[in-house]
Amino acid sequence: MAPFPRPGSRRLLFAVAVVLAAAPAAVFGDSLRPALSVREDTRYYRVDALKAQPLRLQIDARRPARHDGVRSHALTEAVLTARYDLLEVPEGCRLGTPSVVLELTTWLPDWQPPRKAAAALYADWAAMLQGLRDHERGHRDLAVHAADRLADALQALPSDRDCAQLRQLANRALNRVLIHLQLRNDSYDRRTQHGRLQGAML
Repeated sequence: MAPFPRPGSRRLLFAVAVVLAAAPAAVFGDSLRPALSVREDTRYYRVDALKAQPLRLQIDARRPARHDGVRSHALTEAVLTARYDLLEVPEGCRLGTPSVVLELTTWLPDWQPPRKAAAALYADWAAMLQGLRDHERGHRDLAVHAADRLADALQALPSDRDCAQLRQLANRALNRVLIHLQLRNDSYDRRTQHGRLQGAML
């Protein structure tokens, strides 16, 4: 059952794109660790009510939606991408020029009241916004850890298989990382009550 309202937030399910391309034969020494790149962006949705209850209703109405339609007051969207070539070598096949890219987009509410509101509401808003930032930072850190694990997993792949087998092993490694990340994100949300215990509520 989708919780409503949700003062905290959850991450969007991670998407994985793997680019596989045949390449000429090459000889490598030790396996390369994929280069890891993390790109981050913060976006905002605007609310402007002058009192607490209308402000809560605005947040509920305007908050972003995940891919499955569940809406959150804040949201971290993440796309994890692994790119590499498949290179035939004398002993079998290896990954060439591997890279892992993690793209993170965090959505947060932006309160812009048209005129001065009550001082207590400003204080409550600041506390809630800090709680949302703290909660989303937790999801962000889990995603970065998953990207790092993916780089390690790709580096550890054997080179004594043919390229079709290596592709299967790479896909399994990706799936394992994503399943583990899903479990860790779910556990984090349960442990923090979707950010409530971090102050992410108005």
